[in-house]
Amino acid sequence: MSRRLKQIFLPVLGMLFLVLLGTTLAFGAIEKIYQDQSRQEISRIVGLIAEQYPEVDAGEIVQILQKGDKGIRENLVNDKESVLGAEILQKYGIKDGVFASQSAAKLAARTSVILMGGLFGLSLALGGYFWWRDRRLTKKMTDLVGYVQDLSERIYDLKLEENSEDELSILTNELYKITVLLREAAESQQKLAENLETALADISHQFKTPLTSLQIMLDEIYEDPEMPAKVRQEFLRLMSQQIQSMSSLATTLLNLARLDNGTFKMHNKTVTVQELFDKVRQNLEILADLRGVELEFGGDAAAGITIDPRWQTEALSNIVKNAIEHSQSGQKVILRAENCPLFLKITVEDQGPGMSAHNMRHVFERFYRVQNRVESSTQKHKDDKLGTSVGIGLAFAKAIIEANSGQITVDSELGKGAKFTVRYFR
Repeated sequence: MSRRLKQIFLPVLGMLFLVLLGTTLAFGAIEKIYQDQSRQEISRIVGLIAEQYPEVDAGEIVQILQKGDKGIRENLVNDKESVLGAEILQKYGIKDGVFASQSAAKLAARTSVILMGGLFGLSLALGGYFWWRDRRLTKKMTDLVGYVQDLSERIYDLKLEENSEDELSILTNELYKITVLLREAAESQQKLAENLETALADISHQFKTPLTSLQIMLDEIYEDPEMPAKVRQEFLRLMSQQIQSMSSLATTLLNLARLDNGTFKMHNKTVTVQELFDKVRQNLEILADLRGVELEFGGDAAAGITIDPRWQTEALSNIVKNAIEHSQSGQKVILRAENCPLFLKITVEDQGPGMSAHNMRHVFERFYRVQNRVESSTQKHKDDKLGTSVGIGLAFAKAIIEANSGQITVDSELGKGAKFTVRYFR
């Protein structure tokens, strides 16, 4: 039997069983009361006969009573005395074969009325219960239909938690869970859409400047066939640099997208700090020389750590490149390693203008650039020639380090440089 049939028929069968049991017990009680009253009345009559007529043989009376109701009726029909007694009883309004008093009959009648009233009330209660149950289920179904329609219209403000265990309550709870999941998915999708819109705007802005520069230099070369060879060569060098910068930006954005999607895989192996420092030096030595910035490496260079050397070199290079770009000619960028029991710590410290507390909170955000830097016109011209970061290098470094179970923090004050600390946990 299905659960639905059990829910409908089992309560009905239970109530019918109780009704039948109650009816049987009630009629049994009525019959017992009636017989008790009858025996009491017969005993009283026998006592009166024995008292008023002592000459009557009591044995004959007992013999008649022992035959039971059938014997009494036969004597009433066949014996002259019984016929005479019956005529006398009928004369005074007492029917043939009825020995119980009117009190016993009234008691039986009242009991029957009470029983019938109880059965009627029970029937009403049972009908009312099923009417209430039907209305409740109908309301639930109507609410569920309304909730499903709201879900189809992307309205997720639903409160459907139920504590009972019937089918509709289980369905309601499952629908509530789906609603929560859909609401979270909608909020996540909305956030992703907003982030995508912001990222596209930032990317468009970052590509717009070098593309504009390229267009201007191409127009100059095209419109001036007599341009001096030295100027033309400089324009071509700058154009190549801008193209390389845009290619690097596109590669970084692609890698960030892979990190966001979880498709970026690390290939770990054990390397020493010296190996990482050597690769960072190779990547940035020319840039440091052009800016007049000295790179200094120190600490426990022999310490080993299990990481992806390629991408962690890229991350450290971005941090050091950022430090070089924020340093003046003659200043130092210092890298130090410290081997700790729980992690390997690498610090990158510059002697630049530093950052405010506000900038430190946002320095790892994509396309964010520190605004408190003071530059001379000569330095600004040099930045334009050498190319500076577009506010994505530190964000990429942070993502790469964290993907390799690492952590990066920054500490800085205005006028006192900045110190980036990378921890690779063992």
